[in-house]
Amino acid sequence: MARASIAQEVSQRKAIILENKQRLQATIKLLKDEIKEIKDQLKKQKPSQRKSHSATGNKGTTVDQLAQLSKMYKDDLLSEVEFSIAKKRILMEENLQNDNY
Repeated sequence: MARASIAQEVSQRKAIILENKQRLQATIKLLKDEIKEIKDQLKKQKPSQRKSHSATGNKGTTVDQLAQLSKMYKDDLLSEVEFSIAKKRILMEENLQNDNY
């Protein structure tokens, strides 16, 4: 009987792990699609438009985004994985913008 309850518990945990894995994969796909869209938008911009964005203090918006993200994580609105993915996305966007200038 103990083996049956252990097997059932293992099965339930596997189902939870699979569900979380699928949710994270969907989140990663959305983020990749968003990054691709941003890259495409940056490629379409004229060089003069890109320079005007950096001149308006784009770094301030990155800092603001990271601060807001950190607050959401501290308020338990994001899991550690979601926080990490979103932080990487913001930093990648910043790096892309800096590389294009």
